[in-house]
Amino acid sequence: MYYQLNRKIGYPSGTQGDPAPANWPSSYTNDGTNWLPENDPSPEGWRVPTTAEMVALWQKGATWVSRQQTGFSVDGLIIGVPASVAANANKDNLKQLGCLFLPQSGWRNETGMVDRGWLCAVRSGTSLSPTHGGMSLGDSGGYRDVWGWGDGHKNRAAMVRPVKKIQVED
Repeated sequence: MYYQLNRKIGYPSGTQGDPAPANWPSSYTNDGTNWLPENDPSPEGWRVPTTAEMVALWQKGATWVSRQQTGFSVDGLIIGVPASVAANANKDNLKQLGCLFLPQSGWRNETGMVDRGWLCAVRSGTSLSPTHGGMSLGDSGGYRDVWGWGDGHKNRAAMVRPVKKIQVED
């Protein structure tokens, strides 16, 4: 599913050029907020990651991997580990390796159509800019951007990869 920033409603993913779903909103108001807890689409005990958390993963490493290597149904990016570790990643050992798989997915643009299907696009709960809405992008050419490249506006919908809520005691 794809999610707009600060909205709990999910929209189906699809392939490049798929039209807007019937429930696609005709407008979106940028209210200047980050993702509010009451709108978080994550399962119980999980939350949408912050942009700072996504930046930290991208900076540790982002390696394009094929579906043949990983066993997933699509190509994508392994993030959070160096390329040498990502080279051995598959769907059975991601947790043990400490990495995250982001499937090649694109997003739904402002009109609701699936766009940029060759990119991995993931939403975060905060933004580094009031207009970009915390979207992280990456593709097989090695391009990655955690600010949205000008295309991560809040009215666009992308996948969310929730993180587990934990309490750290002093």
